[in-house]
Amino acid sequence: MVYVDGIVEGYFVNKTNIDIDVAKIIVEQRKKLSNFEYTCILVDARNVTGVNKQARDFLGSKESYHLLNAAAIITGSSLSVFLSNFFLKVNLKRSNVPIRLFTDKDKARNWLIK
Repeated sequence: MVYVDGIVEGYFVNKTNIDIDVAKIIVEQRKKLSNFEYTCILVDARNVTGVNKQARDFLGSKESYHLLNAAAIITGSSLSVFLSNFFLKVNLKRSNVPIRLFTDKDKARNWLIK
């Protein structure tokens, strides 16, 4: 993860199945990189192969959304965007943090900047 122009950017080098431990590390690193101030996050999730229930529950919690203004997630295809949007609507509807999915990093970054 890196902090660039007020946005925390993260990506997965290898194929990764996100479990509760990985989810907690992601949130902890985001908060540290932003010096525990409100920020946006851009995650390239094209190498994410799955997210288990514990991780989904945690990522949908207030603890996870604390200090987060918005999140942009990059996926690999239009089908991934469609399926992920369904997941977000069903599992993360408790949050007031805007989340949007993209297939293009520049479009995702521009959305976060607005």
